[in-house]
Amino acid sequence: MTDTYPFVKTDLLTADESNLLAESNRIQMTAGDTINGATLPVPCYFNDADNEIYAADADDIATTDPYIGFAITNSTDGNSIIVQTGGVVSGFSGLTEGAYYYIQGTAGTIGTAVGTVEKCVGVAISETEINMDLKPDGMEYISSASDSGGNNLTAPAEARFAIIYIDLVSGASVYADRGDVILSKVGKTTSRFTGTGDGAGGGPKNDIQFSWAGTTITVTLNAGGTDSADYTAYFYR
Repeated sequence: MTDTYPFVKTDLLTADESNLLAESNRIQMTAGDTINGATLPVPCYFNDADNEIYAADADDIATTDPYIGFAITNSTDGNSIIVQTGGVVSGFSGLTEGAYYYIQGTAGTIGTAVGTVEKCVGVAISETEINMDLKPDGMEYISSASDSGGNNLTAPAEARFAIIYIDLVSGASVYADRGDVILSKVGKTTSRFTGTGDGAGGGPKNDIQFSWAGTTITVTLNAGGTDSADYTAYFYR
């Protein structure tokens, strides 16, 4: 895939479409499907196979060509469409000012929760506008959650990473181990902490495992060696 997306020769543009192309971050391309970007801007990707534009979704964008911007006009398969690749795009409603927006699992939609594959499209600067050039810089702390004894943890929908601090107790409180693990919503979704002490009477070592799926972090204790555990997860996006 090249860094420069091709202009295409299709049907003549209307006067309104020609005016839209006056801005340098808007390009004329060809739609590969029905896209109604004039009604509501639609996040899209460029398909190398047919050189056409399709609505993007976070469930399969990793296996397709990358997201490139918002379609801002209406079109159908094989016809011209205008895509905005940067700057401020308008035409939305009900946005939360200051919130980052991401491509969702339903094709052509955006929301504040991170999708299956994370792709931020920008930050809302009003209820109707997104600045496409503003993206998250590094990790941002969101919140924390604590529990004990093998109870599961609930993660915020927008969380991408979790750092979990652990305090384990083994056997008859003969040994105690403390440590931490790191999880990611996509990638390293499971992590295990094994302590150094064994349970009373030489039982198995302290052991606790965390597995992240959706908004649930499942906690599994080693029943043979870990009698109890306290843990706190710190969530980031």
